[in-house]
Amino acid sequence: MFNPLFYGKGYATEGCNAILEYGFEKLGMHIEALIYLTIQLFY
Repeated sequence: MFNPLFYGKGYATEGCNAILEYGFEKLGMHIEALIYLTIQLFY
């Protein structure tokens, strides 16, 4: 939980961006996504 005094100041956004940048650039992480589309037709 964040203190309401700090809401809307961008601290959480800045922290998340720093964590993502570190993971992708320094640790060489990458995203793999698999998307499955299922269409079922009911008559």
